[in-house]
Amino acid sequence: MITIQRLDLDDARLMLDAAKVKAVEIAVPMCIAITDDAGNLIAFERMDAVSYTHLRAHETLRYL
Repeated sequence: MITIQRLDLDDARLMLDAAKVKAVEIAVPMCIAITDDAGNLIAFERMDAVSYTHLRAHETLRYL
């Protein structure tokens, strides 16, 4: 039997936090999306100073 580990919300929050630290380090505000292996959204965060246009672009890329 194959056991598949899935990301849970706690893991996704850790990943969000790490991505935010890197974004602040490189001084680039970002929209950060964490998905599972099937591309389903688990967590999403938009940092301050990210424009609405960028937010819409990220939502569109999710479906590619």
